[in-house]
Amino acid sequence: ETLEKSTNTIVGDILLSASVATYLGAFTGSYRQKCLGLFQVLLNRFGVPFSPNFTLAKLCSDPVTIRTWNVNGLPYDKISTENAVIVNNTLKWPLIIDPQGQANNWIRNTESARQLVLVSFSDSDLFRKLENAVRYGYPVLLEDVGEGEGLKSIDQLLTKSIMKQAGRNIIRLGDGVVEYNDDFRLYITTKHANPRFTPNVATKVTILNFTVTPEGLEDQLLGIVVAKERPDLEEQRNKLLIENAHNSKRLKETEDEILQAMASATGNLLEDDALVTKLNDAKDTSNQIREQIIAAKLTEKEIDSTRDNYYPTAKRGTDLFFCISDLAIVNPMYQYSLEFFIGLFTKAIGRTPRGDKLEVRLFNLNEIFTYLLYCSICESLFEKDKLLFSFMLCLCVMKEKLAIDPIEWRFFLVGSVDSLAKPENVRENPAPQWLTEKTWMDLNQLSQLSSLSTLVEQIEENLEDWKGYFENPEQLKVQFKAPKLPPFSIPGELNKNTTMLQRLLILRCFRQDKMIPAVSQFILAHLGKSYIDPPVFDLQAIYKNSNSLTPFIFLLSDNVMDPRPQVMDLAAKMGINEKMIITLSLGQGQGAIAQNAIEQAIDIGKWVVLQNCHLMVSWLPTLEKIFSNLSPERTHPDFRLWLTSSPTDRFPARILQNSLKLTNEPPKGVKANLSRTFAGLDKSIFTSSKNPPAFKKLLFGLSFFHAVIQERKKFGSLGWNIPYSFNESDLNISIKQLKNFIDDSADGSVPLDALKYLTAEINYGGRITDRWDKRCLVALLKDYYTKKIVSSSKRPLFPNLEAYYVPEGEIENYINYIRGLPIFDPPGVFGLHENAEITSGLHEAGEMMDALLSLQPRTSSIGGISREQIIAKSATELLSTLPSLLDVELAMDKYPISHDQSLNTVLRHEIVRYNRLLSVISKSLQDLQLALEGMIVMSEELESTANSIYDNQTPKAWLKVGYPSQKPLSSWIVDLGKRIEMMKDWIKNGIPSVFWLAGFFSPQAFLTAILQNFCRKNGVSIDSVTMDHKVVSNWSPEMPAPADGCYVQGVWIEGAAWDSEKKILNEAPPRKLFNPLPVIWFVPVIGKSKSKQGANFSYVAPVYRTPARAGSQVLSTTGMSINFVTTVDLPSSQEESF
Repeated sequence: ETLEKSTNTIVGDILLSASVATYLGAFTGSYRQKCLGLFQVLLNRFGVPFSPNFTLAKLCSDPVTIRTWNVNGLPYDKISTENAVIVNNTLKWPLIIDPQGQANNWIRNTESARQLVLVSFSDSDLFRKLENAVRYGYPVLLEDVGEGEGLKSIDQLLTKSIMKQAGRNIIRLGDGVVEYNDDFRLYITTKHANPRFTPNVATKVTILNFTVTPEGLEDQLLGIVVAKERPDLEEQRNKLLIENAHNSKRLKETEDEILQAMASATGNLLEDDALVTKLNDAKDTSNQIREQIIAAKLTEKEIDSTRDNYYPTAKRGTDLFFCISDLAIVNPMYQYSLEFFIGLFTKAIGRTPRGDKLEVRLFNLNEIFTYLLYCSICESLFEKDKLLFSFMLCLCVMKEKLAIDPIEWRFFLVGSVDSLAKPENVRENPAPQWLTEKTWMDLNQLSQLSSLSTLVEQIEENLEDWKGYFENPEQLKVQFKAPKLPPFSIPGELNKNTTMLQRLLILRCFRQDKMIPAVSQFILAHLGKSYIDPPVFDLQAIYKNSNSLTPFIFLLSDNVMDPRPQVMDLAAKMGINEKMIITLSLGQGQGAIAQNAIEQAIDIGKWVVLQNCHLMVSWLPTLEKIFSNLSPERTHPDFRLWLTSSPTDRFPARILQNSLKLTNEPPKGVKANLSRTFAGLDKSIFTSSKNPPAFKKLLFGLSFFHAVIQERKKFGSLGWNIPYSFNESDLNISIKQLKNFIDDSADGSVPLDALKYLTAEINYGGRITDRWDKRCLVALLKDYYTKKIVSSSKRPLFPNLEAYYVPEGEIENYINYIRGLPIFDPPGVFGLHENAEITSGLHEAGEMMDALLSLQPRTSSIGGISREQIIAKSATELLSTLPSLLDVELAMDKYPISHDQSLNTVLRHEIVRYNRLLSVISKSLQDLQLALEGMIVMSEELESTANSIYDNQTPKAWLKVGYPSQKPLSSWIVDLGKRIEMMKDWIKNGIPSVFWLAGFFSPQAFLTAILQNFCRKNGVSIDSVTMDHKVVSNWSPEMPAPADGCYVQGVWIEGAAWDSEKKILNEAPPRKLFNPLPVIWFVPVIGKSKSKQGANFSYVAPVYRTPARAGSQVLSTTGMSINFVTTVDLPSSQEESF
């Protein structure tokens, strides 16, 4: 009966097997299953029968072989078994994606008896080893091929281009030919988790994805915890596995013997006594084996039932492993091996106190392991990523108890994504004075969630309470009597009926700048305080847990201190002589020297410090080879390898995964910066000046200035247009100059002007490439290099900030004063408005959201709708709302090129650019729809566009032909519509009386055209003309265009606001980051005269196209960012340096 069924389904089963082996090896388990289901649908459609419970392992292998593989280290999950079956049956050589090294381990164990040869492309004798293996039939494991760049050199071997010569099989290898042995096997592995192989490589090999699966890892961790907790149980289970494999093999051999005996017998089988006796013996043996197998299965079932009690711990461990695996997306240096993870897991089991109740012990084990993992990973993370990792852990642990609503999670990541929200679907804004339209739109979309359906109504009914929440969400002020509410509570009954995640969504709408402290509170509530206070960096403790086979890697960044002094200090503490430490800075020609140093150190136990590995990535494969050859037998126990490197995606994965990665960033803040400066000061320089009072005060002012310009980076473009790496060398040379100038002064005076120039223009200014940053630096230094600091006693450095002043006395007085400074500095210390704190919060929150967004899986569904359906729907909506092309012919007819009207040329250029952008968008969306339907190939660019649409980000392909913008897709498409409307209005109704400057592709060209019109009208050279600016506070749409120049609207100012009563620039109101300016009259004037419009001061404000200010692209004509447009001279209430 079984044979008859197999005969009927054999064709379909073979087709499915061939399809899985040929097409699905590179994919994950879930996607393989999905594709297999589609294959089965096709077979049903064409009437081809197949086995209902088809599996590749059942058809192409047998339990005995699979058991043997498992004993050799193959994980027990279905996908790993399928991969092993394909490896053993494919006609092409397997190329295995193996980031965790599981396939590598299995192949080594399986082929070790056949003299497995291990090679890599970094081997100098690669071809000699390959020739021997091919000639004598040894299996070869070619490791770490990256993305297959070197496979071209063994192309003949990959394609099995075997030739016949004198009756022998030969194959070309390198420059010669070698006899080919049919027993030869080639296995190829790569550590890359998501490699991009070229079609040329992919067609010559069978690509298999051996990435660890959740099921396989759960089984491994379950085996580890049971082996530690119940070693008798795990030993019995392993013994059963071996016995089952042995019994299954004996059973098969016995059945084969019976079939062989019957096939070779002649005559009447019943009369052959010897045969009957042999058959009876075989039958008895077979029955005994079957009984043993049945008994073993029952025992195995009982053991598995007991093992399942430990399953929650294995499940937690598996979830955490995939959590840390995702960190490599955030930074390529954040890679961790499975061995490292299992080592921590084992250590946690040993640290967990034993108890009578299993549930309590497993709970404690989960808690200890989670925190141990947190501490270990935090050692290798930059400060900005530690809170992100804590949040990832928190979400991972939460999912065990409570599923996170995918719709809520998506809103948390990307905010409002309804780009086509119709105004009629949105209720009227009840408080436009403090509730922005964007916030109100987000709240309306958020109220579409069933759990927050009454949100908008409650805001309308309790506006005052919600205004208090908006102003200070960290401490809600409510009118009714109630106990003190926890941070980030929301007004009304909603606070009781919402989860913490939902309250985070509401906070995201109102005050995204508060998301970082709110996320900290979220972690505090779910995991505890330990997960928001990273462990203190302790290099000595880390060293004690290391060994000679594990290198240290210090990850470098702008904020990270040079780790070499720390290594030298550790060596001194450990009693290691400096002569036993070899230090090299890698660069051109240093590779051979470094290799010799390491080989020497391995033998005699020296330390080797290799700095700046990122500058010599071409040598790193050699370092990887040295590292992989390290063994306890030939490595001195005192040997240590220390590496420093900036993040690079070319660092060998094997070293990264098996090293101790370390970061040691200095504490943030002016207080910490000053403490570090004064701790490193030579006391003699503090007292050796000829004018000690002046020198001490100016030295403190210089140190404070150094701290301020370094810490301003946290405010993004408000701090510096371009972030600069000011360092200790800038401060040290400035201190020396300060002392020398004071000491060399004949009359004891301080040459402040000379010191300002040297410090601002040369020492620090030499690093600055943006002229507006240079202006800012010069203005900041004026507050510290001033006679008032020298002459006054404890004079406050900043208005309304009494805690910050210049102390007096000896160095101890200064150090004690620094210790008493606030930990958190108000923006005024940095010369910024209080709103800058909001900008800093938005910047940090944006970075965390972007990182979380990059970690999201690209295959998911929300509310039963697949990701592809969401993208297809969005693409259709975007196409339906995309403006039509501008009428080029009509524009050319109405606005011909004219010598007297340069704006006609500007209009033509703008039309061409906008039409090109609209065409690219339309073609991109149409192709994306076809690709989602399977009609055309989903190219890399289309995939990127689809990801961007799903994430509510403007696709790179559109921005490439578009204008600079930082808006999310939903806002960007609305902005594009407004720009097109401006152009259509110009074409239809003539040159506007007022221009929207931001609406131009090239506002610089527009302003140049205005100047050209003036010059041609007055017959003057354009070099002799400059642009003056007058704020037209009383402008109305009825006003005609000016005779010269133009009216410009849509200009916003950051960090200040326009005082409409005094008609000057003044301080910005609280919580308003961007404030509109009235219409500005751009007036061309001959000469350089500028009008202050009656004010005492004026401020030359640079105008940028986006808040990013300094863009990545630079104009070749001016050397400035394409983001920069012009400057506007505005009357101000303060002098420019304010």
